[in-house]
Amino acid sequence: MKIELETRPCLVTFSSTKQVKGTFMGLFQYSYTHGASATIGGFQAGTIAYPIAVVEFNGKMLEVRVSQIEFLDVAKDDEAKG
Repeated sequence: MKIELETRPCLVTFSSTKQVKGTFMGLFQYSYTHGASATIGGFQAGTIAYPIAVVEFNGKMLEVRVSQIEFLDVAKDDEAKG
């Protein structure tokens, strides 16, 4: 069986000095549960969930924050840069 994914080229910013080109694979939801706080009046048990992006770099898949991604296949206009 052949599986084809629609991917996009992207630039991932890891720090102010490190940006790496990669291939955007998709958006997914990361979630985990946590117990209640041990302190009186602390937070209740619950679930934390947020979106993550999966990006391929040199054959390896990594999870990155959505805000770290800039797509390279999008025409930029001067207003959006500002």
